[in-house]
Amino acid sequence: MKAYVLLILLFTTTFLISCIKENIEESVTNSVVYPEYSLPLGTFTTLIDTSFSEPGYNITNADTVPVMFNGLIYYSSLYAYSESYEKLNINYTSSIRSHIISLTFRVIVTNNCPSDIVTQVYFVDSAYQVNDSVFSDGPHTTLKAAANSNGVVTKATTSTTEVTFEGDRLDSLLNCNLFKITNKIYYYNSASSYLIFSSGNKVEVIAGARIKLKFSGNEI
Repeated sequence: MKAYVLLILLFTTTFLISCIKENIEESVTNSVVYPEYSLPLGTFTTLIDTSFSEPGYNITNADTVPVMFNGLIYYSSLYAYSESYEKLNINYTSSIRSHIISLTFRVIVTNNCPSDIVTQVYFVDSAYQVNDSVFSDGPHTTLKAAANSNGVVTKATTSTTEVTFEGDRLDSLLNCNLFKITNKIYYYNSASSYLIFSSGNKVEVIAGARIKLKFSGNEI
């Protein structure tokens, strides 16, 4: 009788363990996980272009404006334009690429100038061909920094933009290995006879990416 009971207990235990194992394996196989990781891409600073005229030399045409720089009046073009190419270091292996489902690109622009600035970020392939851009509706404007009653900058203005790339736009982006930052700094303001700049005025662009992946249970 005792042996019979032990046999039943052994059978029941074995059956339960088998069921638990089967359920666990089925649960793992059917599960899906979405890990994410972030990549800081760098901080990029643009100083103002100081290729002004000689102090006090008045160039009177529609393409120049007076600018005060470090206490002296100069004449300059209406704006300064700058561009720089930076490495797009999105580190992944070929086996991981098929699991990337989205990439969110974040751009923080800090304007420490007394005028509005216009920024664009382009994604460029190895042949220096532009494949896409962060601001698809056109360059992004960051408003002028706060200034005191004398027109001297007292507090920078910051704007933050996040753009998510998926599908065909993601595929195009992953084929790029560079991104190009362009800035246009205006030297005039319709509300003022001239703007006051100093060697401390600058534009700062901070770029980063967040990558989202997808793995099913049997791939973990």
